[in-house]
Amino acid sequence: MSFQCRQFYLKDDHCAMKVSTDSLLLGSWAVVQPHEATLDLGCGCGILALMMAQRGAAPVVALELDAAAAAQAQANVAASPWPQVVQVEQAEVVNWCAHHASYAVAIEQDDASKLPAQFAHVIFNPPYFAAHLASDDQQRRLARQGQGAVWSDWLQAASHVLTATGRVSFIAPVLAWSAILTAASAVQLQVSRYCEVQATPNKPARLLLIELQRGNQRGLPPPQQLCIRNQTNQYTDEFKQLTGAFYLN
Repeated sequence: MSFQCRQFYLKDDHCAMKVSTDSLLLGSWAVVQPHEATLDLGCGCGILALMMAQRGAAPVVALELDAAAAAQAQANVAASPWPQVVQVEQAEVVNWCAHHASYAVAIEQDDASKLPAQFAHVIFNPPYFAAHLASDDQQRRLARQGQGAVWSDWLQAASHVLTATGRVSFIAPVLAWSAILTAASAVQLQVSRYCEVQATPNKPARLLLIELQRGNQRGLPPPQQLCIRNQTNQYTDEFKQLTGAFYLN
């Protein structure tokens, strides 16, 4: 399969997790600063890494455990306008982040491939939640899987490589909200922004776009709201405005 964005083209036929609206939402909603070191955890075909590069982040490092997916991400990056900005690493997220300090020193000895010691932005779309519009029973099962597998491990991994003023952006099911808050608090990360996402106006929000930052903020900020499709099943103006830099809608 393939997907055409406005400035780059993606193939995802060698990836278990295909390009989805989730990644387009997250990559569009996340705050991106120019020339900001960014880390994409579990990059799949590389869509988030390339979205970050298009928006001006640099350098962008993308981690992917699966060899076939990592190779496809590398090919997508090579064919994009930003082959010198995005670097794909075949690696397991938790181990890579835990050992990054010494790993970065070794990499920096090679002038052809340098990695930042810390990242101002860590972004990820967990593979567990691609089927976010599944039935309620499936949704609960996915949320339970994520309570341990992603939130405690990946947020801890992100905290190892995050700058003092850095942020973490990701997408998750509403049912995992409590687990996310617990996992974030354990590594001194607080919710700085979040958005409740509805598929249509008559359905409850099942997805959350979340941004975490270091700090001791008390209480949650008011949620943002986003509806993807209107009553006639057309994309809403707010969705088209948010994703307009990427999505050919």
